[in-house]
Amino acid sequence: MPFLIALIVGIIQGTIFGFATQAIIDNKGYYENWFWWGFFFGIIAFVIACAKPQNIRHSPYRGGGLYQSADDLYKKQMLNEGGWKCSCGKVQASYVSSCSCGKSKQEVLYPQTNKKQEETKKSANANEISNAAAIKEYKELMDAGIISPEEFDAKKKQLLGL
Repeated sequence: MPFLIALIVGIIQGTIFGFATQAIIDNKGYYENWFWWGFFFGIIAFVIACAKPQNIRHSPYRGGGLYQSADDLYKKQMLNEGGWKCSCGKVQASYVSSCSCGKSKQEVLYPQTNKKQEETKKSANANEISNAAAIKEYKELMDAGIISPEEFDAKKKQLLGL
């Protein structure tokens, strides 16, 4: 007799946990059958079902744009909190310095500044190359005895800006 009562209580308890677990899974947006997990494993299956993340389904039938997906709302919130949108379309948080596509925050937000910096670097490199060529010529003149070492040092300091 006590075995029969325990069996009936177990079946009732399993059924309750089965339906509760299935309801949680359905409310989270999953198309899975978790009734039997809840039936056999009870509270453990129920806790695991509660811990699963929300499954957001994107329906193509949105009623003419009246509804926004959770992803769109999240992106808007991130932009309002100082985030930035990359040229590839991904929205990044304010503390992220580069996108997964390889572009940096500075490149995307301040393209004119980056172009000026690149032009400055290119002109500085060209200037350094021309200065190096001039120093090499003066060195050859010094080696040939046309100018003195003091004149060479003076020209070298002038070209290097020392």
